[in-house]
Amino acid sequence: MEPVKERSHNLLRSRLEKAERTHTRRVLSPRTGLDFCSNDYLAFSEDEELRLRILEELKRPDLQLGSTGSRLIRGNSEIFEEVEAELARFCGREAALIYASGYQANVGLLSAIAQSGISGGSGGDLVFSDELNHASIIDGIRLSGARKKIYRHLDMADLRTLLIENQNDDALKIIVTESLFSMDGHHAPLEKIVQLAEEFSASVIVDEAHATGLWGRFDSGQAGGLVQEKRP
Repeated sequence: MEPVKERSHNLLRSRLEKAERTHTRRVLSPRTGLDFCSNDYLAFSEDEELRLRILEELKRPDLQLGSTGSRLIRGNSEIFEEVEAELARFCGREAALIYASGYQANVGLLSAIAQSGISGGSGGDLVFSDELNHASIIDGIRLSGARKKIYRHLDMADLRTLLIENQNDDALKIIVTESLFSMDGHHAPLEKIVQLAEEFSASVIVDEAHATGLWGRFDSGQAGGLVQEKRP
């Protein structure tokens, strides 16, 4: 009988060989050519002024290099709160919270706000999600344990139908959408979404990952995205 360790190695090796044959194995490569695949819309990664500002900040005697762990337990720093305050101002919001990535932000936010029902029961919050929402939103809803209702992409009639079907449910209702869908450039009909949310007593979560810095109230130094631009 083949030893367990050798059998495991052979199985993993066969999977790697299959990835090679089907051209699904991925390798890392340096950045070259024009950038049409990242979120660096504003070219911050190559901005010389920003680079110099970062180097200057690193000279601060009170700056700790690294969070050393969870902010909640040991890793909070004054500079994090300074950045969050500036981000809140930039987006015209009361407060901001930094995450390591946009993916973590959606997973953390949705899994914290939306809740599952009593263990073994059928209850739980209701999240109404656009069918083309990013994977981070989908994973956040899944981790929350909440019930998920998917409406057709940008289809407000379909969203209304789902809200009507669940209007007698006393669970927390949340509509979640991206403001700018990066793969196709579509803008979510935010005003209509808010109107439906008010009509059916739902909350709204908007992912502005692809709109921040491109829309906003530039006359007041704010560029928080499409929500900010459309707010009265």
